[in-house]
Order: sequence, then C-alpha cells, then structure tokens
Amino acid sequence: MIIECKHCGTPLDAQPSSTLARCAYCGTTQRVKTARTQYQQTPPNWQAPRQWTPPPQFAARSVPLQFDHTKTLRKVVIIIVVITVVTTVLPVAIFIIVIIAGAVAASSSSSSPSRSKQTTKTTKTTKKKSGTHDLMQDGSAKQLCAKAVKCCRRVAPDQSVCDTLEQAGQESACRSALDGFKRAAEAQGLSCE
Repeated sequence: MIIECKHCGTPLDAQPSSTLARCAYCGTTQRVKTARTQYQQTPPNWQAPRQWTPPPQFAARSVPLQFDHTKTLRKVVIIIVVITVVTTVLPVAIFIIVIIAGAVAASSSSSSPSRSKQTTKTTKTTKKKSGTHDLMQDGSAKQLCAKAVKCCRRVAPDQSVCDTLEQAGQESACRSALDGFKRAAEAQGLSCE
C-alpha cells in the first residue's frame, strides 16, 4: 500500500500489517493506519522517487529531499548482525549453563552421602552415650558445650543463640550445634579451634 508522509507528503510504500512507517526523505515516523492512503495496493514496478520536494501545504520546507536508502540498508545490516550473534552465542551459552548445572548437581549429590554418613555417625555416638551425660554431670560435657558456645560466638550474627545454647546445657544439643558452627566457620574461612 502507498501512504502519504504526514510531514513532507512523499508517497511511502508500507505493508498493511505494519504498525509504523518511517519516511526515507524527512525521517518522520507515523502510524500506517492513520496515514492518508494513496493506493490500497502498491502498483507493480512502483519505485520511490529519488528526490521529493514537499508541496507548500505540508509542514516540511519546500526544498528538495533525497531518498535515503542507506537508512533501510543499515537497518537490514543491523538485523542480520543481531541474528548472527544470537544464533552463534545462544547455543554456546546454553551449553555452558547445562555444563555448570550438571557440575553443581553432581557436587551436591556427591556431598549428600558424606553428610548423611556424618549425621549417622553423630547419631550413633549420641545414642551410645547415656542420658546421664545430657545433664552436664561430667566435665567432658561441660567442655563440649563451652566449645560450642565459643564457636557460636565466633560465627553467629545473633549472639542470643549462643546464650540459649549455654543455658540449655545438653550434651546432644551442644554436640550437634558445635558440628553446625564448625561447618559455618569453615564456610566463612574461620576456625573454631
């Protein structure tokens, strides 16, 4: 379809399905649906004039305007470059993401059995010790809780947790807390020893 530029009056070849059309003479962008239509279908072998002088009834100055086909050519070149980059880079990026996700999944699954073994060992050790140790009756339980509280004070942002642990005085709680605080300390590059 041929529409008329609202600024300079030049005839523009536009697709009926397009929303916007840009004038290759004055650079004005306009809506295709609201533009004045000269022809519903583009005539066969129609070519835009190489030069256009806007008639006096239009806002553009009445000086000859040149058809700037380089704007259209630049647009096509940019689209081709973007498509090339996307089709080249996107598969590589997806491949890298899949490899990283696989490595993370593999490392988390390999570390899970060792954690469960460690938890099982801690549980068995705790079960072997009788309930008399949970009442802080011997010195080793007090030392264990003191270590847990010391490690807690080193890594825990909320010191009230450490105070609660110190007051609880149960060996099993201190033992599991100490293990957790040691792991937190290692993650932060600290030591509880």
